[in-house]
Amino acid sequence: VSFRTNLNSPFDNETLSAFGRVGKTFKKIRTSLGGNFTYSKSFQFLQGNVNENLLYNHSYNTSIGTNFTKAPNVSLKYRISFTDQISGNRDDFNTVTHVPSLNFDAYIWESLTLKSDFSFNEVKQAGSVTNSFKIWDMTIAYRKNRDAKWEYELIGSNLLGTDSRTSVNVNNISRSINETFILPRFVSLRLRYQL
Repeated sequence: VSFRTNLNSPFDNETLSAFGRVGKTFKKIRTSLGGNFTYSKSFQFLQGNVNENLLYNHSYNTSIGTNFTKAPNVSLKYRISFTDQISGNRDDFNTVTHVPSLNFDAYIWESLTLKSDFSFNEVKQAGSVTNSFKIWDMTIAYRKNRDAKWEYELIGSNLLGTDSRTSVNVNNISRSINETFILPRFVSLRLRYQL
């Protein structure tokens, strides 16, 4: 817990943060569960009136995945976050973000590596979807054997052609939804030589 006094405010600002994570491995299966919580109380003066701002932010995440040395490995993750802002002179602001993701990694035929990462993001405000986007990246790498000097990689980024992604930021002065534009679908070939 922390307290601050602004130079122009006789009231104390308060912030409380907590987080936790627990993980367990069952033979070749890894699991984890975690969460974060932040509470913030601040004051500002608007046209001579005191405005109290409360911000509650909590998120939860879970994952389950495999940890094989020879078989393909799969990891499934899910994160959900809630942001609630209550302000004395503005409407309440509520945001929910859902982020499921799937990762795949396989080393097959003693020469080929396949990696795939997929995530889906959905941002809701006041119960309505304001933005959703999917991102999928994939890599295929070939090396004749573990001792080979040359490796060939085919890398695909943003294979679904997603135009942009969004993030929601809330503080006591402003609320914003930031849109970040993503490079278009891009496929490249990489050659590596190990000395």
